[in-house]
Amino acid sequence: MKAKLKKSDLLVAVKVVSKAITSRAQLPILSSIKIEVNKEGCFLAATDLYLGIEMKIPVVTSQVGIAIVSGKEFRELLNTVQEGEIELTQEDNQLLVKSQDFKAKFSLYNSIDYPEFPQVKGKNIILPLTQLEKIEKRAFFAASSDQTRPLLTGVLLIKSKESWEAVTTDGFRLTKTELVDLDVGEGVESLLVPAQSLKEVISIARDEKVERIKVTISAQNQQLLFQIGEIKVYVRLLEGEYPPYQKIIPSSFSLRAEVDREQLLNHVKRALIFCQNTSNIVRFSLNKTLEVSAVSSTLGTYQGEVELEKMEGESNNVAFNGRYLLDYLSSSDQTGVIFMMVEPLKPVVFCWPDNPKSIYVVMPFRVNN
Repeated sequence: MKAKLKKSDLLVAVKVVSKAITSRAQLPILSSIKIEVNKEGCFLAATDLYLGIEMKIPVVTSQVGIAIVSGKEFRELLNTVQEGEIELTQEDNQLLVKSQDFKAKFSLYNSIDYPEFPQVKGKNIILPLTQLEKIEKRAFFAASSDQTRPLLTGVLLIKSKESWEAVTTDGFRLTKTELVDLDVGEGVESLLVPAQSLKEVISIARDEKVERIKVTISAQNQQLLFQIGEIKVYVRLLEGEYPPYQKIIPSSFSLRAEVDREQLLNHVKRALIFCQNTSNIVRFSLNKTLEVSAVSSTLGTYQGEVELEKMEGESNNVAFNGRYLLDYLSSSDQTGVIFMMVEPLKPVVFCWPDNPKSIYVVMPFRVNN
């Protein structure tokens, strides 16, 4: 392999494909970047077996070949190089990197050992970036980061009666977001997509200033292919049975209240100062007003009050992990938020007044009076 490239093009591609390299790589070769030169151009790629990214860049001059080089160190070297042309030459099991004022040699992995990217063939759809950004803002925060429960690290895209929904849960809270503009056609009922992979797709689309993304869905291979300009992002779907989340959503409520979002958010932020050492427990007491409180045996107490804009039903008390409330109340700039509950130990539901079908469900804490 031999290729002469612009340093700027090469560095951009290395940064993009490096999004697929994890610090917890299962095999050393998965920490590398594949550089392939063929008659169509120069292609850089990286994968962790669940997320794969490939990008094509222009070539000044080239000879075909493949080199598998350590990703972290290759990127670090390019970050120090001045603008101009860089020549890459494969010499047996080494890659010679040469510019006008330096040369370096990297030992290479055997290209035979590098995993092949899947052939993704199936249904094609055009996905607006705005829909992915909606999922990012309203759902990602409730997805789990615990890799021992991989299904909960995903976003479930599921067809409902009238539209599609995005569902995330970490076992303690759940979001369900209605996606009225999403249509993947017939034959696909649900997709369980790793949340981290979707984050990378959104990040790349923003950087490339792309508003609409072509997506190929291969249900047979459990793969998605996102095409963003000269970049291809391969996403392996999570396999397994998602928890029956519908069962935890109450069908009726004994109390329904609406309060000012910003006031409630500020009280929750203050209450969290006083309960960092007590599992972030924030208490709600609803009567004629909403009282927000927190208690610390070492620091002291906090008590705040929010006027209720509307209230239907019986007075009640409930306690939450305040961080869960902070995540939700910070995810929107709505003026009001609706709060619905059955009893202190049953799941509590939050929603926005203008979008009651998109909900946030939180499991409360049992606390002593």
